This record gives sequence, C-alpha cells and structure tokens, in this order.
Amino acid sequence: MSQTALTETLISDSFSSPAPLAVCILDNNHHASETLRQAVEQFGFHAMAASNAHEALEHVRQGRCRVVLADMKVSGIGGLGFLEQALRHDPGVCVIMMAEPYSIESAVDTIKRGACDYLAKPIDRLRLRKTLEDLSEQFKQRRRIRDLEDKLLTDFVFH
Repeated sequence: MSQTALTETLISDSFSSPAPLAVCILDNNHHASETLRQAVEQFGFHAMAASNAHEALEHVRQGRCRVVLADMKVSGIGGLGFLEQALRHDPGVCVIMMAEPYSIESAVDTIKRGACDYLAKPIDRLRLRKTLEDLSEQFKQRRRIRDLEDKLLTDFVFH
C-alpha cells in the first residue's frame, strides 16, 4: 500500500464517527433553558440543562460538555464569575454568554474576558445553529490535528 493510501485510510478510520458536540445550557429561567435545550438537540447536538452555576461547572469539570450557553444574569456568581471559573477549570471550553438587554460594551468586555460569543436574548436560532456548527467543526479539526500528530510521533519513534 502506498504512503498516500495508508494516510487516507488512517484519516478516514479515525474520523468516521466523531461524537456530537455536547452543549450545557445555564439559565435561571427553567422554561428558557428547556426551550434552548430542545432547539440544540434539534440541531443535532447533545444538550443538557443546568439549573445553577455549580451544576454547570460540574459538567465542565467532568468534561461532559465542550460548550456552555450561559445567561449573564445567572444567580449566585453571575455570568462573568461563571465564565472566569469555567475557563479556570477547562481553558478549552467554549462559553457563549447570553444577555437581555444586549449591550455592545458588555459584549466587548465579555469577549475580552474569554467568552467565545455573546448572543442577545431572545436567541436567534439560525445564528445559534451556525455558531454551534462552526464550533463543532473547529473541535473536529483540533481532534484531527492532535490524532495526526500522535500518529506521526508514533511513526517517528518506531523508525
């Protein structure tokens, strides 16, 4: 088998069935979080709702989600406090903050603090879907790169 054919086989075998992106929804409003959870699942992603910041942080700590949709007004530590703690536990988690009312100043500040995106409530479902699809593709690409680097290292060590 040629080197190119071998590489194509390894790549297709490694990435044929990646796990869907897991999303945690953190909102004080149970109805809003359940509605978003259902929408995210309709988009083809795994979704879970968290009723408080502690529960959502536990999902992040356990690696159960790669993305968190968090309300800026989450009770307890607040949206920015949640963002800070989530990134401290897992710097690779993507936190998308949601706010009503929307403020450009708040959006810029939140992005500077490490949020992946800042969405106005009520959530535009088309924008949310596009954002999640883009993030899913980024995570897949990162996984492919990591897997290829591991295979190259293994091949290098073998030789």
